[in-house]
Amino acid sequence: MPTTPDIVDQWLALPREALVDEVRQIVKRNDAQAMRTFAAVRKDAVLSAKVRGALSVVLAEARGTRDEVMWTMWVNKARRALDVTDVGRDEVPAAPVATEPPVAEAEEPREIHLRQERRGARPPAAASVPPVVFRAPGQ
Repeated sequence: MPTTPDIVDQWLALPREALVDEVRQIVKRNDAQAMRTFAAVRKDAVLSAKVRGALSVVLAEARGTRDEVMWTMWVNKARRALDVTDVGRDEVPAAPVATEPPVAEAEEPREIHLRQERRGARPPAAASVPPVVFRAPGQ
């Protein structure tokens, strides 16, 4: 079996149908070598996008079969392997999110008054369905 960098080079040259077949075989293997392969693919943005498309094709082909859940689990695992921190890419990191909102002036607690009605105080609900009288046949 070729090494991971060789697979990446080979996959770049493959037509779409052949790439889908190769990705299907790697996803079906579902082992550590498959995850290393997806980690190597993740470094190439173009190949990563092609493999994501192939994963969608594999998932669409499995839809409606008895093994759909198994294939969905495997494809989701492969997608997670492709989506793990894109450290090697030249993307702008997201701005840090403030964890605590700024402290405003101290507000006095508001008082909430709840009114409770007594059970006997409410009128009984009107019946929305008229009563039905059952009669014997012929009456």
